[in-house]
Amino acid sequence: MSEQSKNKVAANDFLVNYLGTEAVQTELFKSGNVLPALKASAEAASSDPIIAGFAAVGAEAVPMPAIPAMGQVWQFWGIAQASIINGADPVATWQKLTADVQTAIG
Repeated sequence: MSEQSKNKVAANDFLVNYLGTEAVQTELFKSGNVLPALKASAEAASSDPIIAGFAAVGAEAVPMPAIPAMGQVWQFWGIAQASIINGADPVATWQKLTADVQTAIG
């Protein structure tokens, strides 16, 4: 839901009373094999070892800021990701990504 949503009451109702329910979150997991956002569903889905790994990482995660400046981060991230997929050394590529982002936002 965004500030520009035309019907915030209906959108909030949909998010809270439908998408945010354990039943729907569990079904979304079953259909897409993606870690559910709802903790109760995520715990149930964690019987899958891959999902359990994502849940463990998510437990210590810090949300990214929702600001336009993050576009600079994603630009370098995409370049690094493509390089690694195409065979570049992951460690050196990640270090370059880190340096590029620090320079861009510094």
